[in-house]
Amino acid sequence: MARPVRSAGNVQKITPLNIARALSDEGVKILGTSIDSIDIAEDRDLFRKMMDLLEIPMPESGMATNIDEALACVKQIGGYPVMIRPSFVLGGRGMEVIYDENMLREYVAKAVGITPDRPLLIDHFLHNALECEADALSDGEHVYIPSVMEHVELAGVHSGDSACIIPPETITEANSLQASVAKINLFIFMTERSSGRRRRPT
Repeated sequence: MARPVRSAGNVQKITPLNIARALSDEGVKILGTSIDSIDIAEDRDLFRKMMDLLEIPMPESGMATNIDEALACVKQIGGYPVMIRPSFVLGGRGMEVIYDENMLREYVAKAVGITPDRPLLIDHFLHNALECEADALSDGEHVYIPSVMEHVELAGVHSGDSACIIPPETITEANSLQASVAKINLFIFMTERSSGRRRRPT
């Protein structure tokens, strides 16, 4: 049976992300983005911990693996509505806005594959939120941000299906956004550099 020696992960598609850790555990060398960096970017709990560490504000959130934990989480973050989704997702898969306890119970009852390692993420829902995107490149010392893109639609429309404006027209804190993106980029870069020592937010 053929055994791969190296594999290239892809941070934009869900299947490579889901199997990257298993391949690495079997001794397959993952080319490009490290497993730890993939986890920080895509595991919403690790991402939230990184944001807290970098002192970048984001909506209140929590994790749950059953209905009792979910109900307690909703109460802790300020009540309904909330945004709920699996903690390791791309493209909004499995995401839903929950407006009351009945909807929450129905969602949790139908959720599949929920484990302590892959719990549900529950966020405080932001009304009339504006969504924007920014990409960044870094060499570990300098960060280059080509542009900030402002979505025409309200937050929640998948970026692949939305229209964007460059440069942004209504974002009044673009400089603050760029500073936050730079912090995240440098943190991920340092995670790449120290991945052998498993530098992760705790």
